[in-house]
Amino acid sequence: MVLDSPSRRSLLGVGSAVVAGGLSSSLLATTGDAQSATSESTFTDWPLERCDPAGTGYDPDATGPGPTVREKWRVELDDFRGGRASPILVDDTLYVVGGGVAALGPERGDVRFHHEGPYRSSPAVAPAEAYTSETLVLAGARGYVGLNARGGRELFGRRVGFERWWQGGDEPEFSTFGPPTASPPVAVDGVVYVADASADRLAAVDPSNGREHWSTEVGRESYGGHPGRPAVLDGTLYVSYWPNSAAAYDTETGERLWRSEVKEQSVLPPTATAEGVLVPDRTGVTALDREDGSERWRYDHGGNVTDGAVAVAEGTVFVTSNTDERFVHAVDLETGEERWRTPNVAGETVPVVADGVVYVSARGYDELVAVDADTGDVHWRFEAEYGVGTPAVSDGVLFLAGGYRSVYALEAGR
Repeated sequence: MVLDSPSRRSLLGVGSAVVAGGLSSSLLATTGDAQSATSESTFTDWPLERCDPAGTGYDPDATGPGPTVREKWRVELDDFRGGRASPILVDDTLYVVGGGVAALGPERGDVRFHHEGPYRSSPAVAPAEAYTSETLVLAGARGYVGLNARGGRELFGRRVGFERWWQGGDEPEFSTFGPPTASPPVAVDGVVYVADASADRLAAVDPSNGREHWSTEVGRESYGGHPGRPAVLDGTLYVSYWPNSAAAYDTETGERLWRSEVKEQSVLPPTATAEGVLVPDRTGVTALDREDGSERWRYDHGGNVTDGAVAVAEGTVFVTSNTDERFVHAVDLETGEERWRTPNVAGETVPVVADGVVYVSARGYDELVAVDADTGDVHWRFEAEYGVGTPAVSDGVLFLAGGYRSVYALEAGR
């Protein structure tokens, strides 16, 4: 059993740490009661919402179920109130958020810990020098919180050593699809980047104590900010904010490198690639140059999209539109030219891609659809009673949260 206590360095400097539960609760926390140890990981990581820091929604080594699908397992969590937050998979542990936060075993869905709380985003896991276990960072009801990724310990009916730190902020807006939602954090090289829509700010945060390396306001001088999930690539952080702005920041200093405006309002979270920064909006997608923010190409799908993001895999951009026919579109990353479009598939959603298949939540989010990435042909549709969100993909399995209490694992059918 490995104690989840502060490290020696943390104990020497505990006076300066911003730890919500105090030193005593941290010392009591353990890993054995909350999470069984795994001698060898059987599932590869899907560590962030949209997979990687750049937000591509794609892992070239990940595989999904393929052309057929069936339910591998389904878990019902009491008082979970699941929304569309994407699960993440780190070190053979599946983390899901839906009002509360839960850690499950990916093979059988065994619950390692489940804690009710005002949690509002997909999480990120980052190493914490101050502790012997990692920190789980996610948006809370007000600001961001850092939790013990191994769950702490149940003691006299209470979970001890679970909450490590929190930051203040305003309560996020209500969503009709589940709990209020906020921008998920992005963990890169031991630093957590947050785009706090409640405070119109960007920040680089220490996962040990929540202290900010730097922070900057976004958009207050113009239209009110409200940044979405940032994208991080090669030392640069990209963010878009209402109504039509995109900007690039140095991840070390927080210095703004450029700011650009796209032609359409209601910009959505960006995706960063070597070929450019993709900024979706209400009616299409704009590709911006990474160096100066100038426009490279523009693709219009004619929808009226107010939510979602694009995925990028093998030189193709995948974007959804909410016209009457609800298309998923495939667009050439270099030129912006359309390759194919498939109707009656998507809503305002976030596609992910694995092993030549695009997975999208469809219609009223009551089903998940698998679409061939090369042709646009539909492989299968999986229906869920209360809807599903964006999946995580690993070793032939899709993991997704349902709209009420359910967490699903889907595998290849027979």
